[in-house]
Amino acid sequence: MKPLGRTVPLYYSVIQQRRFYLTLGEPPSMKSLLTIRVPTELKLALEEIREEEGVDISELVRDSLKRIIALHQLKKARTKTRSFAEQVGIFSDEDVFEKLRS
Repeated sequence: MKPLGRTVPLYYSVIQQRRFYLTLGEPPSMKSLLTIRVPTELKLALEEIREEEGVDISELVRDSLKRIIALHQLKKARTKTRSFAEQVGIFSDEDVFEKLRS
């Protein structure tokens, strides 16, 4: 889906004296906009990674959020299955790998 080509003012930064514009028409893969505040040190670190890796900051943040969500889901799954695993003698990751090897 191509943007309509029209832009509307989205935000005006008094500190930086810059206008940011939103192009009407949203890519199909992007469903919403999330605005966050970060410490200056974090922003500088992201900009450094962006320059070194050649990746957009938005992509870096999306990737980080995906990893956080995946880790959260893994922790939930472990909590739900812990009692079942203990019943069959699985108490650690090493026990899982041992069961898989046999």
